[in-house]
Amino acid sequence: MSKSFYVFILILLMSLRVYSQTGNRVYITYGPEVIMSFGLIDGINDDAGTVMRFTPAFNFAVQANKDFGKHFGLTLGVTVHNSGFILNYSDTSLRYKFRTYNVGIPVAIKLGNMNKGYFYMGYEPEFPVGYREKKYIYNDESDFKEWFSDRTPVVYHSVFAGYNFAPGVGVKIKYYLSEFFNRDFVDSAGNKPYKNLKVNVLYLAFDFMLFRNNKFAFSKN
Repeated sequence: MSKSFYVFILILLMSLRVYSQTGNRVYITYGPEVIMSFGLIDGINDDAGTVMRFTPAFNFAVQANKDFGKHFGLTLGVTVHNSGFILNYSDTSLRYKFRTYNVGIPVAIKLGNMNKGYFYMGYEPEFPVGYREKKYIYNDESDFKEWFSDRTPVVYHSVFAGYNFAPGVGVKIKYYLSEFFNRDFVDSAGNKPYKNLKVNVLYLAFDFMLFRNNKFAFSKN
């Protein structure tokens, strides 16, 4: 991923921040997310499956909000997500944990009461910047990390929907249309370790947009 992408993210954040102060009813919300994710897996034996992966850190979102009246709005944001899944083999002590750190740009529409609670749905491209793979077997553990890895796609495409309990707290479900792995990846030994492993991640998240512009979201002033 080129440096121009990070420059674009920085310019976007600065622009949204300035625009929120111009009185055009655009405001910034930001805060952490807590994610519970699963891998929807195809291409492995019946003795393997997934369990919930709980990731309270590090997930963060910044959103620019534009409300067109009381019942409709749009959001554009920048996110950092720790996304992945756990793979268990039931007849052995073998377990894998896979995760990526992704930078995303979510776009969504909001429907409902913008001041009391609303539904939202949208699309988010996510760019994986850090890959990690842990292998556990009996009492042994191996850990592999890589930046901008070829083991994953260059971009993940995802869709999401949720409900925001104003102010500041919401629940969201997200599905990754893109597979987690680049199944054409070839390792140093000439093998394709993910060739037969088709995985799409599904997760449930609790959003805590605790701040609105420079104020705490629950503040009455």
